[in-house]
Amino acid sequence: MGTPVTRAAGLDVSFTRTGVAVACDTVTVRDVRGSGPTPITLTERALRLSTLTGRILEALPDDVTHVAIEGPAFDQVTGKAHERGGLWWTVVRALLFRGIDVVEIGPTVLKKYATERGNAGKDEVLAAVVRRFPDVDVANNDQADALVLAAMLARHLGQPFDLEPSQKRRDALDGVLWWKP
Repeated sequence: MGTPVTRAAGLDVSFTRTGVAVACDTVTVRDVRGSGPTPITLTERALRLSTLTGRILEALPDDVTHVAIEGPAFDQVTGKAHERGGLWWTVVRALLFRGIDVVEIGPTVLKKYATERGNAGKDEVLAAVVRRFPDVDVANNDQADALVLAAMLARHLGQPFDLEPSQKRRDALDGVLWWKP
């Protein structure tokens, strides 16, 4: 593994368990867990969005300048799409207001970079990540996704911390709408 990028992170945002990967002096992964019962009222739902967004931002070091966030999975059938979209946009907005450059990476692009296949299952991504990053203690699918996002971002910024990717993985990087310098 090369030298980790400074000030870059990956986020796999979720109400139940958000995966966070940070590449500073070392590469670390962790979870930010949602809490409490499912909110019913509009006020409870708004508070849930605000509280969870705050907890996700607290998981990032103050010197993070770039974040790659997994784009929404529009084909999910788990329900609460409106709330999931609200959380995603609330996190993106909060990051942008802090002056952090944010890039969205779609689920199929993330999977292609991790496994060379855009239609890989979550467990296939986890297995590929554990093999590709043996020095990082990855505990679950959310952390694996966040780590892949951080690796893609670091590579784009010219400070990769993963092994040289195959051509298929490099092609995945072309599937991201990177911001202009």
